[in-house]
Amino acid sequence: MKRFLSSAVLVGAVATVSTAFAGPIATQFDGVSLRDYIAASGGFATIPPDMAGAVSSTHVIQFTNGGVGIFDKSGTRLSYQQTGDFLIAAGIPAAQVAGNPFDPRLTYDPATNRFFGVFENRGPAGPTTSPTRNAAIFGKLGDAGLADPVPTPVKLGANGEGTGPDAPSANPNNPIYILVSNTSNPLDGFKAVQFNTTRSNFGDFPTLGVSHNAVTVTTNDFDATSFQSISIFTLPKADLLLGTPTTANLTKIEGRSPAAYGFAVQPVNNASSYTGTFPGTESQKLIGISAVAYNQANAADLVFNAAGQYAGRAVEGAIPIAYDGDPAGGRQPIDVAALRALDPFNRPHPLVDNGDDRIGSSLTQVGNYIFGTHAYSESQNGSPSISNSVSWFVIDARTNAVVSEGHITNPNLDFAYSSIAPDATGRRFVLAYTGSGERQRLGAYASECSFNAATGASHCDSPLLLKTGFDPGYITTFNGSRNRYGDYSQIQYDATSGSWWLFQEYPGLRNPLSPFYSPNSGRWNTVITELLPTPEPATLALFGLGIAGLMLRRRAR
Repeated sequence: MKRFLSSAVLVGAVATVSTAFAGPIATQFDGVSLRDYIAASGGFATIPPDMAGAVSSTHVIQFTNGGVGIFDKSGTRLSYQQTGDFLIAAGIPAAQVAGNPFDPRLTYDPATNRFFGVFENRGPAGPTTSPTRNAAIFGKLGDAGLADPVPTPVKLGANGEGTGPDAPSANPNNPIYILVSNTSNPLDGFKAVQFNTTRSNFGDFPTLGVSHNAVTVTTNDFDATSFQSISIFTLPKADLLLGTPTTANLTKIEGRSPAAYGFAVQPVNNASSYTGTFPGTESQKLIGISAVAYNQANAADLVFNAAGQYAGRAVEGAIPIAYDGDPAGGRQPIDVAALRALDPFNRPHPLVDNGDDRIGSSLTQVGNYIFGTHAYSESQNGSPSISNSVSWFVIDARTNAVVSEGHITNPNLDFAYSSIAPDATGRRFVLAYTGSGERQRLGAYASECSFNAATGASHCDSPLLLKTGFDPGYITTFNGSRNRYGDYSQIQYDATSGSWWLFQEYPGLRNPLSPFYSPNSGRWNTVITELLPTPEPATLALFGLGIAGLMLRRRAR
């Protein structure tokens, strides 16, 4: 199918940002905030939030670095726990939940009516501690690091582990926790299992994908200073739904080459049964942005038996993408008067860390099509503009071809940390992302989009500013080079209401007089928004999705 390129380009002044998102805001309320964590921890802080969120037919739940909040759908907060207490309540022994678990992921699985989530933690003291969070650019992985060059499934040994290069090392490193709710009501509690990474000093930035019969987590693997490899961990979904969840059938595929699999590899969410590379099996796609070249992603396929147990994998090669390049720092307002009112010292405000070009948030498959998004820099895409933009792409899972893609860009704004969710038909999807500029404070944005599988055409509306931050000069550098904000947003389609739920960050007001908060004044808040769709044109409803028929430029986050 011919690839279709599209864009939603906004070239006017910041004041003219469109608010004509035809799908109205049905509900909006504040989620978990830094203030919640400070109050619960006796004055400590955790930055950034790295939020994840999901909804069932009755409840909203949000994971952040530091805390877990549960709400009803009107926005009433029903529960808040620190992450450590939440994991202990889910069955993880307190001795194994030292410190503050972080980098959460969360999704709701409509096939089982359960929430599935992930947290990670730092490993024991000594040689297994994590690398610096301000790690620099890393060197290229040499040709000797290449792995799985051909799409041949790799079978497990008799002990349930891989053989040869997949075999685990002797030293356990940092723990990963997988959680599952007892019911569709998160107030009924969760159960959790734990395993440790074994092939890296620190497995960072875990991702989560729930398929028809398996649950998969991946990590970026670091030694003491640099990015080295990626790892994949997968187990049957049914094993997590037992009265006492088990990791007996957990498979660890560790120390894999980023040149083959990519960076920050995302396992695809797909509630339906899907057969990929190998007939007669269940499959789950893996997609990661290339670790060695721009304008490229990598695809792989995990294979499971009917029980969801890992049976093999295929590395399927590179996927060309049109929009790529590591984002530069995001601009903030140049408003001396406003800054002076909030900060009597009138300190300069640095650019906001807009991350890199990784696919930071979940991918979702509907029928044969996988929907994804990431941020990139226009200046590295051949444009003279220095703005950061977000792109979307739709991949045909049968061929790994990008059948449609586009971007949302504005020379006056920097967009980053995007997430995407299609509806149940795949004809509609929504993008959520962060935006800021010299005349626009950091805030939460969204765009409503459409996809036509028959023609490959897709289109996204102009950005809607959902929530404007209060602080015109967000600063959280801790004397380093990165003004840390958030590493990702999240969005979920809610089939019970036909709406989308967006989980995003915005900066709260700083305390300019307190030495504790200055100059690291950034106070993160989160906002949860429910968006209703535009009424669908009758002609669009006719098109279905055929559901029946370079360098390792990476750092820890």
